[in-house]
Amino acid sequence: MLNIIAVLMLSFLADTTLLISWDPVRVDINGDPEVVVAYETKIYNNTTGELVSSNTDSSTEWSVTSNSFAAGEWKIEVRAIDASGNKSDPAVLVYINAADLVPPAVPESLKVLKKSDT
Repeated sequence: MLNIIAVLMLSFLADTTLLISWDPVRVDINGDPEVVVAYETKIYNNTTGELVSSNTDSSTEWSVTSNSFAAGEWKIEVRAIDASGNKSDPAVLVYINAADLVPPAVPESLKVLKKSDT
């Protein structure tokens, strides 16, 4: 059994791009050396439970771009996978993207184009 990944870090590269990173797993739950071959990363809409995006590879970071990262609550899970296919419990991060609270600019160049007498 693998250790739970202890630290998940989240950054924005752009409005629709998340960079997720974590520390590599080097030991199993008994403290013995462990070779991790991959990490399984999943992002869910935490309100609907819908899987929005997923990735499995050997890197300890993942940059994901999606227009789905609108205002709302998102759950990010990362699991380590060893050479035997054993998966760790997930490291979980819940990210809340606040609603856009900035109103649009005031419309400009307002004018009457035609006047009617009726």
